[in-house]
Amino acid sequence: MRRGHKWRLASLLGLILLLVSSTIACEQPSSSPVPSMEPPSTVEEGSPQKQPPASEQGIFTVEIGKSDMPSPPEYNLPDCNLAITLGSNSDKGVYVHNMLLRSDSTEKTVYVGTTLSRRGVSTFHVYLPYQTPMIEVVLQGLDGEILFDETLSAPSPATIVKPGEEPLVTTKDASEMVLMIGDFEAGWVRHSAAPIIKEGAQSAYHVYFYNGSLLPLSPPVIQNTIAVYPSIEQAQQAYLSEVPKNVSLENPKIGDESFLDISIPINKRLVFRKSNVVVWLWLQQDMFGDVKPYAKIIQKRISP
Repeated sequence: MRRGHKWRLASLLGLILLLVSSTIACEQPSSSPVPSMEPPSTVEEGSPQKQPPASEQGIFTVEIGKSDMPSPPEYNLPDCNLAITLGSNSDKGVYVHNMLLRSDSTEKTVYVGTTLSRRGVSTFHVYLPYQTPMIEVVLQGLDGEILFDETLSAPSPATIVKPGEEPLVTTKDASEMVLMIGDFEAGWVRHSAAPIIKEGAQSAYHVYFYNGSLLPLSPPVIQNTIAVYPSIEQAQQAYLSEVPKNVSLENPKIGDESFLDISIPINKRLVFRKSNVVVWLWLQQDMFGDVKPYAKIIQKRISP
């Protein structure tokens, strides 16, 4: 019995040693690397790469200029009027998929499909109707994420003129075109009327009226300034300098270009340009009044 017991004990010890040696062998590193189960990271040629984090996207540069490039005949549109130049100071590059353009009268989506970086800029020629020279530009990534969204100044809307029909400049003095007491209903009073100085203008005039029938309450006030410039280009520059930024504007469609600022409803401001004349109108202390009829009166007086 003792011999059989010893034999069984020896066999058991041998089996334990064999198991231990097998376990140690499984934990040793393999001499040949085990292939990864994850697919390799590849980018197909021509496919857009994943967007870098916002902190790496860099600063976009967007400029809006004039364009006279013909529109493709199949689109049946007027010639392009805007040239949108896009750039970025990013070293890695930022992929832009679409560009959304919004004006005061319409919006348009333009396919970009390019990566912007320091290496160069891309210019897109488009036709976009607008009256107020402020265009919102939105750049979108592949998944629709917004990369850039700003409202920028655009060139003054070009008036399409046939050869031989160039617009004439007015030779009237500003005092001949401002509002007069006869333009108002009974009860209105002219408080002041005097020439003023407007930089670059040949003549400028300012008038001030209020509704005397509502005294002693705070009466509605109409102020009107008109400036006549030597050229249409100078008048355009004066008009553009008046267009406010980051303010919601209406387009009253008066003159060659115009805007109506109602950001403060009780104090409305309308500015328009016709030919070489710029007109300012303020309707103050009147929540529900309409300033546009006064602008139309002046528009009829502006003629060469």
